[in-house]
Amino acid sequence: MTMIETRSVGLRDRRRLTSSARWARARKLVLPAITVVVLIALYQTLISAGVIDDRFMPGLPALGTALGVALTDPATYLGMATTIGVALAGFLAGAIPGALIGLISGRNAYVYRALRFTVEFLRPIPAVALVPLVSVILGPTVQARIFLCAFMIVWPFYIQAVYGVRAINPVALETARSFGVGRTETLFRVVLPSASAYIATVVRLNIVIAVLVSVSTEILVTGTTGLGSLLIEYGEGANVPGMYAMVVIIAFVGMLVLWGASALEKLMLFWHESHRGKEDK
Repeated sequence: MTMIETRSVGLRDRRRLTSSARWARARKLVLPAITVVVLIALYQTLISAGVIDDRFMPGLPALGTALGVALTDPATYLGMATTIGVALAGFLAGAIPGALIGLISGRNAYVYRALRFTVEFLRPIPAVALVPLVSVILGPTVQARIFLCAFMIVWPFYIQAVYGVRAINPVALETARSFGVGRTETLFRVVLPSASAYIATVVRLNIVIAVLVSVSTEILVTGTTGLGSLLIEYGEGANVPGMYAMVVIIAFVGMLVLWGASALEKLMLFWHESHRGKEDK
């Protein structure tokens, strides 16, 4: 094979790889977009055919108009900021102690056994079940909503931190011990890096739950502000398109928070094997 033929083959291979990479990037956007378009078309078709009563579920024109009105209302953005702020505050208030206590429990069997019954007893309790009690103690305050969000978040972080510590390769711990590495240094050099993937996973899965709990508390606790309270206002005013517009806005807020958490995970765990050279298939 001549030098010119070799260069031609190499050029074709590079073009083939480039086109494959472009398709892989486009596929992540095209396929979800097609799914959304199909579902929206099906929704509007069912309404136009009379299968769904438009008095209870508005069509696309009415929903689009209501979205436009909501997005031009400053109260929507104020409610959005309040909802996200409470969700993030509750998320941090539950995630930090949950992860820290989980790391300790994973390393110390006595602490794990001491907390096991309490964790298993409190973990199944939904946050909404505590709304009456928390409302009586703290009132319709931001602190009450933050507490309810933190209550839902603390248990997944505790459990994932315990599993992450227990999944550490014993050889790594023995190697650190044989080199005379202290407990604090072992925690930061061996335990945290090994458990970080488990903790990052629970961040991505539970950040949206924090938003949902924040919205739920706004709906259930009277006198609060946020997207949930705006949803109730639209419902009490019999503004069905406005109510569904607020549901769409809440969904988009959850997606934005999830994308932000995923981007932060990739940024912080770029060194981890789960993110090095990972391609969506």
